[in-house]
Formats: sequence, structure tokens, C-alpha cells
Amino acid sequence: MFSSPEDSSALTSQSQLRALEKTALAHAVENERFFLLSVDMLCVAGLDGYFKRVNPAFVKTLGHDAEALLAEQFLRFVHPSDWAATRSEMRQLATGTETIAFENRYRCRDGTYRWLLWTAYPDLTQQLIYASARDITARKQIEQRLQQQAALLDITTDAILVRDLDNCITYWNRGAAHLYGWQASEAMGQSANQLLYRSQNEFAEFDRIQQSLDREGHWQGELTQSTKTGQAVTVESRWSAVLDEAGHRKSTLVVNTDITQKKRLEAQFLQAQRLESLGTLASGMAHDLSNILTPILASSKLLWSGLPASYQQARRLARVIEANAQRGLDLIQKVLLFTHGAESSHIALSLEPILLELAQMIRETFPKTVKLQVHTVAGLGQVYGNSTEIYQILLNLCVNARDAMPAGGELTIAAQNSTVERPTLLNARPGDYVLVTVSDTGSGIPPEIRPRIFEPFFTTKAAGDGTGLGLSIALGMLKSCGGFIDMRSEAGRGTQFKVYLPAV
Repeated sequence: MFSSPEDSSALTSQSQLRALEKTALAHAVENERFFLLSVDMLCVAGLDGYFKRVNPAFVKTLGHDAEALLAEQFLRFVHPSDWAATRSEMRQLATGTETIAFENRYRCRDGTYRWLLWTAYPDLTQQLIYASARDITARKQIEQRLQQQAALLDITTDAILVRDLDNCITYWNRGAAHLYGWQASEAMGQSANQLLYRSQNEFAEFDRIQQSLDREGHWQGELTQSTKTGQAVTVESRWSAVLDEAGHRKSTLVVNTDITQKKRLEAQFLQAQRLESLGTLASGMAHDLSNILTPILASSKLLWSGLPASYQQARRLARVIEANAQRGLDLIQKVLLFTHGAESSHIALSLEPILLELAQMIRETFPKTVKLQVHTVAGLGQVYGNSTEIYQILLNLCVNARDAMPAGGELTIAAQNSTVERPTLLNARPGDYVLVTVSDTGSGIPPEIRPRIFEPFFTTKAAGDGTGLGLSIALGMLKSCGGFIDMRSEAGRGTQFKVYLPAV
């Protein structure tokens, strides 16, 4: 028997239909298997706010039975703090917008919450949402710890930075911004060597540090670095190599502690020790020299008075001996005063008369090229001290200022009331003071000799032009009355001495 073409066509269509049905069924079975076996959390939810289906991974992650999840609106399982964001995301889905990487927290059966990362696709024709979620709780905990650690790094006063192998800065905490002056946005990506070192002397130690890092993995020591304003700072620096999984150095962690003030106080303490030793030595020598010069002075006076008037040459020589012996004794008195061999009484006194007398003397004896200005404030407090000593202190400072301005300049004396709360200088104490500032526009004091300016007998003047006792005597007088002195100087721009006299 033979079939017609129409019958053959019908059989072919039925065969193709059955094949399509088998394929669709296979896809459905495959999708169902994927839904059930997926390690990701899969669900079908309605725009009405209820789950329609959840897979086993969903149940396993949260611990709730599938029936419990389907029985209530899923918003009830969301952390209250995430309700607003979840509602907003649902409104976007209701408009047909897909959800990509949305995060919120879901309550588990034991009452804890887990962070979920969502991807969702809306089907508006069926009013359904097909969604997958991944548990990212561990990642969020790591991020939280990193944030806490970053907050701690920002709280610390130490400067913490990370340098890559090209010495570019990849991390810069607030402590570094406070110490060096550059904000993180300015420092990131910059060369640490160019940013923190301004001279070859500061940069010279870098090669040795690199060798220590390659050999031992760490280095520690003191470094001199520069801030944004060009100010030199001394830091206690600790370098540690950061290794990759293969054990190769990929970056360097640097922790710097500012010890500039500590080094300054140590230098002042060493200076005080030197002054004490020199004072003890000078006091003993001064007494011996006094015993030697006293009979010479007395003998020269007797010799001069006993010679006849016709012995002009001899009388002149006797006068020279007498004058030089007297100068020697005067110098000895200064040394004894410096070493507290001479005592003086301290009383409450007003500073204005002393400043007026000093100003008058300066205007009469200093070169006219030195312009003097004196500034005081109304209600200037009384000070505790000795008027002669205070006059001598200020005079010594003014004479030094004059010598620093051989071609002329401005000399300023200013007095004001001051309160010191947290002293940073050796021998300084908190309290009320009258601050007298002596400033000049001279050549300034070179940095290399600033630590020695208060040492007795130290002078940069030519032989015969100074004894080197002016500042050391001033310091000794100030210490005896409870005061202290501070100095600031910049090469080519002058010097400023701040004398703190204890107020009554």
C-alpha cells in the first residue's frame, strides 16, 4: 500500500513535534537538576513579596525549612537596616530592571544574619523574579576587619607608608600626613625618595637599607627626612619586606616615629651636662687665677704710686699691668657669676624701667645704622629677679644682635605676658611669665654651631673681640631666677631670642 504525500508530511510533522517535546523535556529535567544541585542559592519569587520556590542550597545556607521561607514575605527575613534598600531594589525589578550585585543581610534560623550577593531577572508577564544569591559573609567579615585595621592605622601617631619595588608610595596613613604635611591624595603614586629626601646626605643611606631588606627582610634605624615645608625631621624608622606567595619581595612597609623633639631634648640635656662640667672646672680655675692676679694688681698700684714723676715709662708700664690685672679679675667675676659662685637677691620688680634704660644706652652707643624698636603691652606683669642681672641678660643679647648686623639692620625688643602650659625646653616649667623677645635682621646663626652657643668660652668672634661668656652668663642668670630662654634663627634672615622671666 502506498501513502499519499499529505500523509507523509503529517508523519514528518508529528515526528519533529515529538523530538521537540523530548528536547524541551530534557531541558526541563536539566534545569530542574541544576536548580536542585546548584551550590548557589536559587529562588523564584513573586512581585507580591513571597518566595515561590527555593532550592536546597537556599535552605542549607539559612537553616529555615522551605515551607517556612514560602510562608512569609521574604522582607521579614531581611535585616531591618536593609529594608529600605531592599524595597528600593524591588521597585526597580517591578519596572523590568535587572539586579546586579545587590547586597543585603538575611536572618538565619539561629538568629544570626548572613550577607547575600544577589543577581535577579524579572519576568513581568508572569509577575515573577528569578534570582540567585551567593553567601559573602566571610568576605564581608574580612572587609570589616580590614576597615578596622585601616582605622587603627589612621589613629596611630606613627607615619605608616607602603612603597612598591619602584619606591612609589601605595599607602599613606593620617599619621604620615600629619608628620610630613602631604595628604594621601598628594603622596600616593609619588616617589618616596623624592618626596622625603631633599639632599644627597639624607638619601645616601638608602642603598644600605635596601641591602638589609634583601638580606634580612627588615631594617631599623634613625633617618633625617624633610617635610612638605622643607623642615628637617628625625624619625625612628622601621622597614619590613612584604612578600608574595612565591616568597619574593613585592613591597616594603615603613613605620616612622617622629623623634625630633626627643633628639632636641637629648641635645639640650647633653649641653647642660657639658655646661655643668665646664662650670665646675671654670670655678676652680677662677679662684686660682684670682689668687694669682690679686697680688699683681695690688703690687702694680703700689709700684705706680711709689715711682717718681720723672719715671714716665715705668709708671706707664705699671698702669698697663694694673689695667690688665683688673680686666683679668673682672673676667674671673663673670666666670664666678656664671658658675653661681656669686649670689644675688631676687625681688618682684617692674620691667619697664629696665627696658627704658636699655633702650637709652643702645641709642647712645650703638651705630646709627642699627634701628631700635621697643614694644610693650599695657598691663605688663612684674617679674621675679634681679634688675642688674636682667639688664645684663638683655644687653648681652642686644650686643650679639648688633655684631650680627655689621652693615646695619633692625633690632626689636618686645615684652608681653605669656603662659606656658606644656614646656618643650629643658629646665622650662609651666606657669606665667613675662616674655621678652630680642630679634634682629642679621646674618643668623649657622645650624652647625647653634647647639654650642650657650657653652662658656665658645665664640665665633676674632681673638680679643669676645670672651664667649655672654650667652652662658645670661643662661646662668635666668636659671637662678627660674626663667629659661629659647632661640630661633634662620641663615640670612636674622635671629630671635625669647627670654622667659617668671611673673609675680
